[in-house]
Amino acid sequence: MNEKPISHDEIFNQLNKFQAMDCKYSDGRILGSMCTEAHPIAKEAFFKFIDSNLGDPGLFKGTKLLEDKVLKMIYSIFSEMYRRYLVKVPASQQTWVKKARGVNPDKEKTGPPRDFTE
Repeated sequence: MNEKPISHDEIFNQLNKFQAMDCKYSDGRILGSMCTEAHPIAKEAFFKFIDSNLGDPGLFKGTKLLEDKVLKMIYSIFSEMYRRYLVKVPASQQTWVKKARGVNPDKEKTGPPRDFTE
């Protein structure tokens, strides 16, 4: 443990050395990655809420409401995709498709979680 704190410049010099080892999306050499460079608006929104703590929703009520809204949107998108996908599969094969996806049809709960039905 250091007795004297490390300076801001030294911290970022060390971080820059590690980051220099990484490929960059802007180089055009990353192809087929599961991630892309974050959109500028996403970066701005991230930094706007960087000090928010959802571990304490009583103090960060707006952030909690926003999280709930986003989760409802995501649930809506994926539940619609799930319904559309299963509609295309003949009823006789739906159990097989669920098992192939790792879902146990005998133990599967039906309907959305209560949190999303308000």
